[in-house]
Amino acid sequence: FDNEVQTPMMQQKVKTTRAPRLRLDKNRRLTPMQIYCWATVACLAMLLLALLASRGTLLHRFFFYDVTDTGMDFFHSIEYMRGRMPYGQFDTLYPPLANLFFYVLYLLVPKTQSATWTESYISSLNMRGTERDLRLQQATMMLFVVFVIVVVLGIVSMTERLTRSCGGRKKLLAFCAVFSYGVLYGLERGNILLLCWPLMAFFILYRNSEKPLLRELACLALAIAAGFKLYPAFLGVLLLRDKNYLAAVRTVLYGVVCLCFPLFFFNEGLFGLTLWFRVLFDFSGSRGEPWIGNGFSNILAEAGHAVDKLLGTQLGYGSYALLGIVLAAMLLVCSFFMDKEWKRITAIILAMLMFQPQYDYVWCLFLIPLFLFMEQERELRRDNVLPYLALMVPVLPLPLFRRDQMEPSFVPRNTICHVMLLLLIVWCFVQAVQGVRVRCAEKPVKPAHGHPAATVLLAAWAVCETLAIFATGGYTRELAGRALGRLGWGAALWVVLAMVGRRFRPAQLRIPPRRPDVQRPVRRLGLLRAALYALALLLLILGVGNQGMRDVLVKAIQICTECIGLG
Repeated sequence: FDNEVQTPMMQQKVKTTRAPRLRLDKNRRLTPMQIYCWATVACLAMLLLALLASRGTLLHRFFFYDVTDTGMDFFHSIEYMRGRMPYGQFDTLYPPLANLFFYVLYLLVPKTQSATWTESYISSLNMRGTERDLRLQQATMMLFVVFVIVVVLGIVSMTERLTRSCGGRKKLLAFCAVFSYGVLYGLERGNILLLCWPLMAFFILYRNSEKPLLRELACLALAIAAGFKLYPAFLGVLLLRDKNYLAAVRTVLYGVVCLCFPLFFFNEGLFGLTLWFRVLFDFSGSRGEPWIGNGFSNILAEAGHAVDKLLGTQLGYGSYALLGIVLAAMLLVCSFFMDKEWKRITAIILAMLMFQPQYDYVWCLFLIPLFLFMEQERELRRDNVLPYLALMVPVLPLPLFRRDQMEPSFVPRNTICHVMLLLLIVWCFVQAVQGVRVRCAEKPVKPAHGHPAATVLLAAWAVCETLAIFATGGYTRELAGRALGRLGWGAALWVVLAMVGRRFRPAQLRIPPRRPDVQRPVRRLGLLRAALYALALLLLILGVGNQGMRDVLVKAIQICTECIGLG
């Protein structure tokens, strides 16, 4: 019976009941999500092996250099609420809404514990490792545990929503997001930026929702995120790009409320806003190691520091903060000319990093454009592999360690991530130029009005004035005033050249007489508006740097007390 020949029907039946073979399809390519997940798992495995081989001694060389300062961004912020003078007494860097958040947490601590806390910044540092350390107290430690749980749940939830139609294993992607380098570093520091991450993602997803409630909540979420950390407000340019001006106005109003309303809970009042800006500028200009960080000024200082070691110069200690602000403004402008959402978010996130020096927890922000890339780009091509790698490398938990010393030191990760930042900056400019070309090709050709040449001259003039300020010893109030005066003459020259170019252009470029039956197209002054916005932003920055708000307050007080009288 075993030697009988089987019929074709029997062969077909056996074939259909056979289990499928577990082999990979050679024609099937890995998706960007799969590449990122596998790379993260591999880096975590190598990191775990390195920690096991060193018996855990490499852990403090992977995170913040001070081993006694773990989580103190969270615990110090609670300490600074004692006395309700966070800016004048402790020089805290957080905005008022963040201080209100920590003040609520301070109220949850028993008075028997908070009464033993110190009332100065130096004394709070000396509390670490003693019996008054907040990390040894039950109430404050449970608040930190709840903070970590809320952060992890928010990141997991918004990761699944950012990649809703991407396919693949969302739980594995959420796991990789939580164990990315920026999130791990932020948890080690206890930084409130991790609370801003879900709020920013929520705004990006639901700002154009069909439901009015979600759209309003998205605007409110952005205002709260900007109240916790200042630079998430850069995402507001998305509303301008979408031409949703009413939502932009409402978001600004929400932001003003989040900025001013918390001040009434502290003893400093509205004057605390002036103190906060002063602390911000003092902190950005008083870094002992300016090449430690991830802002554009840190990148330039790192390059200058490398030159210093070779030539013995002092380029590493130069003042490059204003260049970072200018670059951030340029990146925000570039986001208006990009065709896809993930590209625009990448440019805006870069502007956040270039604006001000930040530690490594800011790399968690790169997860947002990376997940949008996975959502909108289902495969890697020549035109998108470079930004994909530049977004993925900084968030990977690469097993790279710094030197074993009790001070900030050079880490190979910094150089690698800075190279990725420079590549992304160049790529953003290239994408913006391509977007401008596409728009110009779609619009009909119009005669020249003298604007391009005049604008190029004015921009060159502004760059020269900026370089002159740094070449003469750094930013001062007198030099800034002189530069603004010369830029005023440059703006007048811009108007004259534009009018001359409009009046004396070649005859073949002149506009023909308008026919009554043809409607004349509406001319837009987009370039003029952009120049005025940039000038207004520069004046605001210089005014804050010159403590103009304090001058106005002093003048208002003098008017009330001397001229009008308080009686």
